[in-house]
Amino acid sequence: MSQRLCNIFVAVVFAWSIPLTAKAELIEGSTAELFQIYDRSEWDTRKQIETMLAMTENGLKSANIYLATVRNEPALFCQPEKLRLAGRQLMNILRDGVKSNQSLLQKPWGLALLISLQSTFPCSQPRPN
Repeated sequence: MSQRLCNIFVAVVFAWSIPLTAKAELIEGSTAELFQIYDRSEWDTRKQIETMLAMTENGLKSANIYLATVRNEPALFCQPEKLRLAGRQLMNILRDGVKSNQSLLQKPWGLALLISLQSTFPCSQPRPN
């Protein structure tokens, strides 16, 4: 991933994660840690995690808008414009991404979500590296 994409990703995830009340390890943890906490938790914690995933996806979509309108660069992923995903759907996309690429388990969950969204919603034009 290019330095530009890394900088955008870090800024977006940080900005969308600040208002959350979820545990600190969720914000900074690996995908494996996120799955462990989610799978062992009660309904309210699962909802917090799903909200965190939805907010991160929203931030990544905002990054796509920025790239297209300000930088005139290709999108990070090409989710259909009218498609709205719920937190549980994003968790399923993340799990599918990990099934396809086991190395994502050790990556920060936000990065794994981005890579999973890229796999689920690829763009027709390749992104520059």
